[in-house]
Amino acid sequence: LTEADQELYKNFPLVISERWQQEVAETVFDTINQEADKVELKRKAKHKFKFDTDEKESDCIIHGYIKKLGGPFTSAWQTRYAKLYPNRVELHSESGSGKPELIFMDQLDDVSSDFVMIKGENCIVLKTKDSKIVLTNPDEIGLKEWSVSLRSAHKMSLELLSNMAKKAGKIYGTEGNNKPSFMARNGNGN
Repeated sequence: LTEADQELYKNFPLVISERWQQEVAETVFDTINQEADKVELKRKAKHKFKFDTDEKESDCIIHGYIKKLGGPFTSAWQTRYAKLYPNRVELHSESGSGKPELIFMDQLDDVSSDFVMIKGENCIVLKTKDSKIVLTNPDEIGLKEWSVSLRSAHKMSLELLSNMAKKAGKIYGTEGNNKPSFMARNGNGN
């Protein structure tokens, strides 16, 4: 202890050696860290339980935490728990309350094939008719997984919609070669 530190203890009859002070400090430090770890594990388990119960028998492709550019003037990163399904992306708020934000694959015009640098982060840009949705993940491997999965789901969705349009055309006769011929009519409707 320095002289200034010793001055604080001059009125106390008990003096604790440096070794004991170090042990007390380490014990307090370890206890605080253990308690913080318990709280963090409890919080993660709560989130995991909340989202894993409905994941067991679903068609969820990938899920996890991701950051979305949002807030006023789309200037702040907002952490969301995201789930990618073949036909949609669900973005749940961190609190888990309320309904998730839904982005349907048929609303997307494009999923960026390469990462776009926005606000110093590599990002995936989802373009809709009206807006852009910017997503990122601090983990590079996770970001690549999300990018590949989003592009794949979008491509499969487009193919499915295209096939459905072809089948509808065959069933309902809306293909180009099945156009009804126009007949000339006279003025009285005959």
